[in-house]
Amino acid sequence: MTQTLGSVFRLGTRCLVLLCMYFSYGRLDPGKRILAAVVEDDWSNYGLSVGTKTGGNFSSVDLAGTWNFAVYMDYLAANSPGWTVVQITLDGSGNMVSGRFTPSDNPPGELTGGQFTIDSDGFVTGFITTWADGRRLDFPCGRLDQSKSVIAAILSEGEAGRGMIVGVRTTSADKVGIYRDGTWYLDTNGNGTWDAGTDGLIVNWGGMPGDVPVVGKW
Repeated sequence: MTQTLGSVFRLGTRCLVLLCMYFSYGRLDPGKRILAAVVEDDWSNYGLSVGTKTGGNFSSVDLAGTWNFAVYMDYLAANSPGWTVVQITLDGSGNMVSGRFTPSDNPPGELTGGQFTIDSDGFVTGFITTWADGRRLDFPCGRLDQSKSVIAAILSEGEAGRGMIVGVRTTSADKVGIYRDGTWYLDTNGNGTWDAGTDGLIVNWGGMPGDVPVVGKW
């Protein structure tokens, strides 16, 4: 699909109930993996939609790194929409290492917790807690794109708020590796410790005692 004007599609996914939605304007990215569009549904509600193309194989290691999220939230009873910018760093198990947020109508603050999980198809769920009172935002359904650099998800805060979140990876987490006599010992889950028999990957490419490894992007 390329740029779409006035087309109609039926949406029935793992995230939403079946309803008819209309693209008033949409654009596919140059990599042909991510589609962003302005949409209208059968009840004359308007919104934004971000879709990712299916395919790829994923694990929790793909979540490691620092992500910049744009969050749109509306509190239904108060009719109080707003934007928040969130930066969060995750380890190779999807646990939050650090995070901060800047709302559109409140002072910035530090995230107090968070965890993301991902299945082999790239579907992401998780949560973050924001203020010191433990306010929690849940991601009941989202997806990592094939390039493993963009997460799009729906967002909820209990029964009070609904919204969407889109995140772009800024850096990948560094992972520790040791070379010894032709064998590489790699910390594949990126948690900074050696998990023998669980997360560590041992690759033997041959070599002699005293050989010096050459590291690069091959």
